[in-house]
Amino acid sequence: MKQTLVLFSAALIALTTSAFAQTTTDASGEFSLQGRLTTSAGTAVADGQHTLTLKVYAQGSSAVYTETDQVTTVNGIFSTMVGDNGNGGAKLMVDANTNYELGVTVSGEAEMSPRMRIGDALKAVAADVAANANAVGGFHVDTTGVGANALITTDASGHLRSALLGSSMVTSINGLQGNVNLQLTGNGVSLDTTGGVLHLNVAGSGGGGLTFPFSSSLLNVATGDAFTVTNTLGGTSGAFINSGLGTALRAQATTGSAISATSSGTLSGAATINAQNSGGAAINAVTNASAAAALRVENTSSASTANLISGIGAGGNAVFSVSGNGQTMINSTVANALQVTTSSAGDAALRVNGGLSLSGPVGTGTIDLSAGQVVINNAYAKANSMIMLTITNATGITTAVPIRVSSQGSGSFTVSAIANAIGTLAGSYSFNYLIINQ
Repeated sequence: MKQTLVLFSAALIALTTSAFAQTTTDASGEFSLQGRLTTSAGTAVADGQHTLTLKVYAQGSSAVYTETDQVTTVNGIFSTMVGDNGNGGAKLMVDANTNYELGVTVSGEAEMSPRMRIGDALKAVAADVAANANAVGGFHVDTTGVGANALITTDASGHLRSALLGSSMVTSINGLQGNVNLQLTGNGVSLDTTGGVLHLNVAGSGGGGLTFPFSSSLLNVATGDAFTVTNTLGGTSGAFINSGLGTALRAQATTGSAISATSSGTLSGAATINAQNSGGAAINAVTNASAAAALRVENTSSASTANLISGIGAGGNAVFSVSGNGQTMINSTVANALQVTTSSAGDAALRVNGGLSLSGPVGTGTIDLSAGQVVINNAYAKANSMIMLTITNATGITTAVPIRVSSQGSGSFTVSAIANAIGTLAGSYSFNYLIINQ
């Protein structure tokens, strides 16, 4: 017998959030269904139990939920809950953005037509979840930013408010606020933050895109600098230290300067470039251009004390310097302060144009011509030394007397007067001397 359903209400009466999907607007819930079953003639069905198959459809689509209930009618009126006892134990899941319809089948007959639109009852399920989203899935909205599992809100511009994050956000890498996690690839490369300063430690050649000593064939800079170190304070702009063997810093360029270092600071002891190496070359400059300099040093200061190059010995004293006007100073505590050697026979190892001024072991002496000779003691005199004499005063001498200087041992040399046929020599010569060793 064809039966009909007069629907009294479909009302939301319960809500569960255990199946809430946090990334969507879905929610699970149940609603009450009340109605009256009548025959096709409009009379109430017989009192007793009836089987209802209830299907919830997404409008225009297939059923998303099916439930079978046993209801008891009195004068055709019944009441049941829909959504909590689906086939196979399923729960009714709804989306606030979707419209739903209810299909009813009584006691195995054909599903009643048309289906009944449920309306906003199911949407209220998802809406209630949204209204309580500040306490869903163990998370809560916290305006103080100090609680655990807090959802942080943004400001009117859509930016995170750093005041809510406290020390959880890194706002200064120099001050190391919050946790800093830097990862490196390559063997022998490590990081530490000793003293609140970020240190990159390299024990050997690294891997990946970074190797030490730094080397890259991928840099192709038409203008400007490929590698720049700038220091606005008074210390060292770039310090390259290699405690092993090899080269601490190597730079090559086909045109222009491989390294251009400029310093405008006046702090005493500060260096624009400081290269140290306990073995090998600290700086190795190479050029293949005939008109270019492998290493160029320029000091634009007009001060008379400005040096182009200043070499400091182990004792902290200057042992070599080249001033801005080109004057060169060599100060050595051992023999051979300057040694110039050529491997080509007949070529000059050292050529000086414009005069030569030699400063070496010097002293004074006097030879009494009647005694015939005088021995001058000087530790710098060698067996092959060349001694140059300058007569400063002649006493009791009216004619020139030849003088001979001989150095046949170490530590002294002899100045002798050569006798002539005139007779006995008398008088004396005072002289200055300069010792030159080969």
